[in-house]
Amino acid sequence: MTLPHQVLCLIQPSYVTPAIIDILFGIVVKQLNNINFIESLARGTRHYDQEMIKQSFLETLKDCSFDVNCELYRLYNNSSETTLSLLAIDKDNVINTFKNGKNCDSFPVYLFSGITQSIDSDSIVKLQSKEIKNSYHYIYPASDHNKAIYTVLIQTSRHEINIDDQRFVFGLLKLYSNYLHLIEIIKRDKLTNLLNRETLDTEITHILEENCSNRLVFSKNAHSFKEQREVFDEHCYWLGVLDIDFFKNINDTYGHLYGDDVLIMVARLIEKNVRNFDLVFRYGGEEFVIILKSQNIDVARLAFERIRKQVQTHAFGKIKQLTVSIGINQIVKQSGTSEIIGCADKALYYAKENGRNQIQFYEDVSSKNELTSDNTDDNVEFL
Repeated sequence: MTLPHQVLCLIQPSYVTPAIIDILFGIVVKQLNNINFIESLARGTRHYDQEMIKQSFLETLKDCSFDVNCELYRLYNNSSETTLSLLAIDKDNVINTFKNGKNCDSFPVYLFSGITQSIDSDSIVKLQSKEIKNSYHYIYPASDHNKAIYTVLIQTSRHEINIDDQRFVFGLLKLYSNYLHLIEIIKRDKLTNLLNRETLDTEITHILEENCSNRLVFSKNAHSFKEQREVFDEHCYWLGVLDIDFFKNINDTYGHLYGDDVLIMVARLIEKNVRNFDLVFRYGGEEFVIILKSQNIDVARLAFERIRKQVQTHAFGKIKQLTVSIGINQIVKQSGTSEIIGCADKALYYAKENGRNQIQFYEDVSSKNELTSDNTDDNVEFL
């Protein structure tokens, strides 16, 4: 028997092992008579929005008649800490997803230990629930290509899940995780691995939609089958356009390959100085865009200033000292991406014209009447 087209759409040879394909042939075919299951897979394979894919995954599990509650997490491993955040939850037949993940400050220690065990063994871990009497937790791990980020599914059930159903869920989770990873690759700049310029417009559009609703936030990247909104926590978004000072001189003196190395190092420095839910983009050439979430302009100022100082004090080998200039604009209820970035560019131009190696907020420089249409050419090259 051949697999349905919707299942084949999820399979990418570079990421799916023969063992997973065996799972599909041995188990998925049992679900072929379930039209809801097939339709759920079809929904998942036609989307490029990560939130809709996660929503579809939980919908698919529900359509398979698993009488369980499901929680989908993302776990980040880095040199200093391990961060766990809730991505989506299906509880009592209601599916909610969360923008950039929801903090897990009170996560049970024994469950976290179970997650660690499942990741280390790349296998399903079963635990007796300590919160719900006569219930079990089933923990399923799926890692990205470099095993730095894990997607973790926890199913909670009042009855034991048989081994075939466990294997089916495990295989389905890995397929969806691979699909999410492929979408993530499309969104990334090939040189720096930061988010690319095309993704920037989408993210800004979602933030503007959220701001206009006066309530934040519906699920990361905005759309889902059932939009879940959380109460706005009075944080604001700030967009900064960062430009490397005198970058043309670096290329002219040391060559473009060395210039590329500098771009990569600057990208890593920016990433180290923002939080998991902040966004960093390669905008083009030596320009980067950073979207930070902060309580007010003072907190945003400290965050952008920290990034500037980190670059200034970092050792870049042949270069005696590297500096950057940053123009910043608050994302409120502008007409679109071009207006937001255009104002940030004007603040950046002001920073360049007044000594470089500094940050400038559009709100500050526009109030000084320092910006005119004559000195804010969007195509100007900062040497």
